[in-house]
Amino acid sequence: MKNLLLAIAISPLGLMASPVVSGDYTLQENNTSTYIAPTGSKLNTQAIATTHQAIRRVYDREFGYRLDAPLRVSLASNRDQVANAFSTQLPLNEQVLYGAGVLHEDVFGVTSWLRGLLLHETAHNYQLNPKMNGWSRLAHAIGGNAPVIAPFFVPMFPIPNITESSFIKEGNAVLNESRFGNGGRLWSGRALAETVTQVRAGRVTPEMMYNSTLQFPYGEKFYLVGGHFQKFLAQRYGMKRVNGYFKEYAKQPFPFFGNTVFKRQFGKDFVTLMKEFRQSILREHRGFHSTKGKVLAHSQLRVPLSREGDKVLALVGDQCSAPKVVRFGQHGKMQVKKGAWHSGNIVSHNGKYYTSASAKISPQVIRAGLFDRDGYLLSGTAGKAIQGRMHDGRWVYFDIASSWDQPHLYVGGHYYGLAHSSVLVRGDALYYFRQQGDRRTLYRNHMPLVSYRGHDGHPVDVDRQGRVYFVAPSRHGSTVYRTSGHGIERVVSGDDVTDLKLMNGKRALVQTIGADGYAVRSVYLQPHPAKVASLDPGLKQVNLGEGKGGQSFLGTKKNYSPITHLQYTNLTSFSTYDTKKGYGLTLKADFTDPLWRNTLSFALDYQKTRTLLQASYANTASPIHFGGSVTWVMRRRGKEGSTYRDWGYSAYLRWPFLATGYWRGSAKLAFARSYRQTDRTPVSLSVDLKKRLQFGFSKYPDELLDLSAFVSYDRGAVYAGVNGVWMHNLPGEMYVGARGAYRISSRVDTTKQLGIKVGTASPSSADLAVIRIPTSGTVSYAREAMMGEVGLYKVFNFSAYSYHLPLSLQRESIYLKQRLYALDFGDGKRHIRQESIAGVEADLLLLHNYTVPVSMEVLYNPGVKRKVQVRVGAKYRF
Repeated sequence: MKNLLLAIAISPLGLMASPVVSGDYTLQENNTSTYIAPTGSKLNTQAIATTHQAIRRVYDREFGYRLDAPLRVSLASNRDQVANAFSTQLPLNEQVLYGAGVLHEDVFGVTSWLRGLLLHETAHNYQLNPKMNGWSRLAHAIGGNAPVIAPFFVPMFPIPNITESSFIKEGNAVLNESRFGNGGRLWSGRALAETVTQVRAGRVTPEMMYNSTLQFPYGEKFYLVGGHFQKFLAQRYGMKRVNGYFKEYAKQPFPFFGNTVFKRQFGKDFVTLMKEFRQSILREHRGFHSTKGKVLAHSQLRVPLSREGDKVLALVGDQCSAPKVVRFGQHGKMQVKKGAWHSGNIVSHNGKYYTSASAKISPQVIRAGLFDRDGYLLSGTAGKAIQGRMHDGRWVYFDIASSWDQPHLYVGGHYYGLAHSSVLVRGDALYYFRQQGDRRTLYRNHMPLVSYRGHDGHPVDVDRQGRVYFVAPSRHGSTVYRTSGHGIERVVSGDDVTDLKLMNGKRALVQTIGADGYAVRSVYLQPHPAKVASLDPGLKQVNLGEGKGGQSFLGTKKNYSPITHLQYTNLTSFSTYDTKKGYGLTLKADFTDPLWRNTLSFALDYQKTRTLLQASYANTASPIHFGGSVTWVMRRRGKEGSTYRDWGYSAYLRWPFLATGYWRGSAKLAFARSYRQTDRTPVSLSVDLKKRLQFGFSKYPDELLDLSAFVSYDRGAVYAGVNGVWMHNLPGEMYVGARGAYRISSRVDTTKQLGIKVGTASPSSADLAVIRIPTSGTVSYAREAMMGEVGLYKVFNFSAYSYHLPLSLQRESIYLKQRLYALDFGDGKRHIRQESIAGVEADLLLLHNYTVPVSMEVLYNPGVKRKVQVRVGAKYRF
């Protein structure tokens, strides 16, 4: 093998974008933490810091160590209304929290969204931060927060715990979020029902749980099944042993042996404990009842049922194409409406269907609200988690901006009160749950109806007698109850019911969860007196006692500036060996700010023929993004070295001017002058307009239209070109696509490399005047060039997962492509070239977490010397 790749380290900054949209922020810090909050926000940073420091005192004890770097907590502004959060060590020890949790109020079951995020994400920081072996401590001293480095030809892991499966990490974070008196997903009946159905179906195996799979319940298994597995461990071994697992895992210099770590920490390996966990679930929930009834629709989406008069609406999807709205009538009649709705609660308004979600409405703003079938925001709903409309037309909604901590309910622009569940609107009456401590109370307007111990429950319907139906936990999962004159009645026997809508006094449509997804079933009601089960996870509820340790002192507020808050993050390395060129080494040092709005990098690249030093900078803090690089040739040798300039440099301005619906648009002005004298030095202006619809876990876009155009200038030559890409899905996970490109040049001069470059190289951001012919063995320059392609793709979902091996097979695809090229080299003739391509691509799963698509192609071109060529390639997505 001519080139031997000895080691590779991926720079985390090269793979990241700013985690929040543009806006102004302020910063406060103390010795252990930094808090970044939006300017003018009503968030009490001091109170947040006090709670956070109390959480850290508990985690210091239980995880068995203190964080070795300041923890940065960033709270997104109201311009970034996403129901999400994340924790990371790359590039810094930090967490980013978003405030739109009320979009999924019934999913998380927490009283305070903000407190729930702090508990969950801080657990991740403690899971990922430890370096408990000398090899990793040395690696961190050299490379900082890099995923892996290899300066000594042997891989080193500065952050060893990033290799651990999400099943362990997310499950542990759900365990920790559920034991501080704030609710959490271990109190959820649906979470238990999902776990029980997966166990009963034989799906809870080390192979299926430890790997990232493309089968239901997809990534949710990490949180819900993983949370119940962690609860099983905590009840048996205690919290210190469970949280202390991550310290034990970090003792590995080569962190790939979770089974061994389990045996050291718990006395039994992971495979054995998973088996005992399954047995305990089957034993404790042998009384679990599956709902019987006619199945009307299947779906892979967890979206509540909605009502439109006497009709019931369901948003159904298969996680590989656009969701559809199904409308069920009183007599079994079904109607299907096709569109491209975001996943969310359905709201019928003025004869159109909308879903409650959040999406970009401009390049700098993400808003929650109601979005139509094409992804456009309904006017007047921005910033609102819509629950329904009053009889007089006023919207009932949660206000996103004021619901960071507790969910604030509004009616027609006026504050109504706190509500800790979704709200059912019937005429002028509102039905909802309110949480007080561990008591959950159902209200009609401001009047309490029934109460029980727990953190899970939401209203779903009201009958003509005024009885309120609500979903709440059963002993073995989730079911439906209703209020009655005698207290509470259970109306269905199933423990797998997640929603209900009445069809008449005796019949209802229910949504059930099963091993392969959700189903809408028609059932008859079977009311009988019952009590709502308390799903207390059996863990001691910890009182943080924020007041005991005193307030956490924070310094004076400072305006957050991306440039002045640049800080060193990591040093990565890339080593190669070539039989002719010998040893090569690249070292790259990265600097960034906590919001990743600007990055500064320095790279040293050594090869036998030359040594380069490069500085590069990128900034996304303003509406117009900009950046550039400078390369200095420090040393050059031999014939190849004589072709180098002393310097090379590049610069760009990028303006994202469109982001609404599914459309995205940007314009870019760029200049590049390479350190290689043989490279071209173009100035280019390009515009890109794209519509992309890709849902769930689809491998290819369900619909894609990508149009772009450019004009560039290089040493007296003017180039222009357009590109077009189109793709659409077909039944059975098949896809059809077409691609075209046209280029024209004002001059052709092969000796000066002027003209449209035709060869094996792809167009780059520096040089767009290129047409790529993969089978071409030479480089030529054309006055005019055209390319057209048609392709057919088929996805297969055969998988083979392994727990003991670090490599698994996730899915595959095959494709056929036919290309036609028309080239004019300035001789007045049109030269035709053809390429036929047949390929297969397999998505391999590396280290149980990271997808690596590996492809093999057979290419046929009758116009070249090597008519048949075989190529193998791999892509890496970290």
